[in-house]
Amino acid sequence: MKLSGTTGLPLYSTYVGGPDADRMDRLLVDAAGNAYLSGRATAGLPVTSGAFRESPCDVCSFAAKWTASGAPVYLTYLPSSASSQGVDSSGAFYFGGGAQTDFPVTPGSFDNSFNGGPSDAYVAKLNPSGTALVYATFFGGAGHEYTSDLAVDSEGSVWFTGPVFPSSDSPREPAGWQPGYFLAKLDASGSGLLVHRSNIGAELAVDSQDNLFLWSSPEYGSQTIANPGGSLAKSCSDSYLAKLNKDGVLVYAQDAGKLIGFGAFGRPVVFGRTDPTRPPLDTPIWTLDLSETPRQFLSCTLGAASMRGANQIAPGEIVALVGAGLGPQAGVTFQLDQDGRVPRDLAGTHVRFNGEPAPILYAQNGQVNAIAPFTLIPGAPVTVEMEYNGSRARVTATVESFRPRFSRWTAQVQDRPQY
Repeated sequence: MKLSGTTGLPLYSTYVGGPDADRMDRLLVDAAGNAYLSGRATAGLPVTSGAFRESPCDVCSFAAKWTASGAPVYLTYLPSSASSQGVDSSGAFYFGGGAQTDFPVTPGSFDNSFNGGPSDAYVAKLNPSGTALVYATFFGGAGHEYTSDLAVDSEGSVWFTGPVFPSSDSPREPAGWQPGYFLAKLDASGSGLLVHRSNIGAELAVDSQDNLFLWSSPEYGSQTIANPGGSLAKSCSDSYLAKLNKDGVLVYAQDAGKLIGFGAFGRPVVFGRTDPTRPPLDTPIWTLDLSETPRQFLSCTLGAASMRGANQIAPGEIVALVGAGLGPQAGVTFQLDQDGRVPRDLAGTHVRFNGEPAPILYAQNGQVNAIAPFTLIPGAPVTVEMEYNGSRARVTATVESFRPRFSRWTAQVQDRPQY
C-alpha cells in the first residue's frame, strides 16, 4: 500500500501471493518512486510473462516491482533464499543470501565456482525489467557463509556482509561461540572485489556521498575494522556506528543506537542511546553530526596480550586502548629516550591513568598500547584518559589483582610470564 504524503490516504494497494502461505521480508523504494517487494515464496505465484524465473525451488524467495503509480512491472521467483536486498537509481534489484552448486552464477563474475560447505554467500543483480540476471557471483570459502545485508552506492558497487561458520565437519563449538563475519565490496560489473575486511558484521547503509555506515550490535560479536596503513578500530560496547569512505577507510566511529536513516545534510539518524555521558531525552531518536574530520573515540581498554578483559586493568599490565582517532594513521613504535626510558609522549599521543602519565609502546589511529602504573589499587576504579594532538577521550576501568599470563615462545624456550 502507498499512502499520500499530504493526506495520508491510500494511492494504491495490492495483494501479492499464491494459494499457500507467502511472506514479505523487505519493501524498498527507489528515487523514481518505484516499489520493490521481496520475501519467502511458495508454489503458485502469479509470475509475469517473461520473468527471470517462472518456477519455484525448494527454498525460494520472490521479487516484485511496481511503478510509482502502482502499475505492476514484474513478479518473479528468485533462485535461492534471499536474506538481503537493495536497489539502484537505474531500477535494478540486488539480492544476496546463501546458495549451493545449483545457483546460476554468471560467466565473468567475481567467483563462479562453489567453494564448499553447506553454502556460499552470493550477490546477484536483476535487470530493471525483471527478466534476467545482470550478474551473480559466489563469495566464500570451505565453511558456511551467507550474505546477511547489502547496500548499493551511486556507482552500482555493492557492499555486502555476512557470517562465516566453520565447515560442517568441524567439531562442535563451545557454548557462547559466535561466528566470524566478513565485509566486502563488489564493483559495478560484479567481476571485481574492491574491498574485503574480516571480523566485521553489521547492518549496512550508504549515504548520498557513497560513504558506508555500519551499525553493529551484540549479535555480531567482537568487531574490528582493519584499514590500510595499519589502523585498527574495535568496539567493546553493546552497539556502535562506524562510517567508512568508499575505499573502506574508517572516517568515524562511536557508540550509537540503531541507524534508521539519514536527515538534513546527510547526517545519520539513530534510534536509541548514543552517548552514555549525555542525559536521556524525551525521544530516543538522535541526529548525529559526523564530520569528515575524525573525532576521537575511545571504546575501551583491553589486555594487550589477549585483547580481552574490557576495561579491566592490572597494575603494571600492558594495556591496549582501542577506538578511533587515537593517534597517527600509520603505527609508530616507541624508541627509548636519551635516559633509556619508554617515552610518555609518542607521536603526539599521551595516556594518563588517574592523571599519571604512562609509558607508551605503540600508537596508531585505532589502537594505543601503554603500560599501566604499578601504583594502581586493585578493586578501585581508574580513569584512563587518551590525548592526541590536543583532542581527549576517556573511559573508566576497574583495577584487577595482578595475574601473570603465560605463552610459549618456542619449543626450546620455557614458558615465560607476559606482564
